[in-house]
Amino acid sequence: APSKHNDVIAEVAFGIFNYSVEKQSSRIEDISFKNTDLIIQLAIQQIAVIRGGAGFPREWFSADHLEDATLLASRLFEQLQNNQEQILEHPRLEGLGMLASCHPDIIQGRQLIEVKMSKYGFRTQDLRQLIVYALLAWYQGIEIDTLTLINPRLGITWQFTVDNLAFLVSNDSHAVLFKQLQEYLTGD
Repeated sequence: APSKHNDVIAEVAFGIFNYSVEKQSSRIEDISFKNTDLIIQLAIQQIAVIRGGAGFPREWFSADHLEDATLLASRLFEQLQNNQEQILEHPRLEGLGMLASCHPDIIQGRQLIEVKMSKYGFRTQDLRQLIVYALLAWYQGIEIDTLTLINPRLGITWQFTVDNLAFLVSNDSHAVLFKQLQEYLTGD
């Protein structure tokens, strides 16, 4: 599928993954046509919101798109099923000051996981995103020890302790960094 369709494929893949987690089954082929079509429709609606109304006609989503999305969902499910802790998909983290609430992809136990499905490697903005999510979790009292970026398309995983990533980006502990960010965001 063309790269310009990666966002739709990723949304469908995450929808298939969520369905698999909910049903506790990695057999993607067991998803009925009706449920698969619903997952695709919801993904297309979500992409239209993200793109500011720019649609993706349902008829553009081909069997090749679905095959790609299914492969990505299977890889993600296989990678995360080894950890027996509950998977929370798109949990809500309350906002802080000028920062609105956010929804990281996954929290599994004390690990926050952000999934990227692009054909490119991770970027610095992905690390910033992890720090923001860790900050919001910390502010809410949610214990997160590990921050993970996963790209099932490329088979790449980056994993950091919260302290390690905070030190890499700020040369300080996570407590100092988060306090500074809190003060900045709230104006205190």
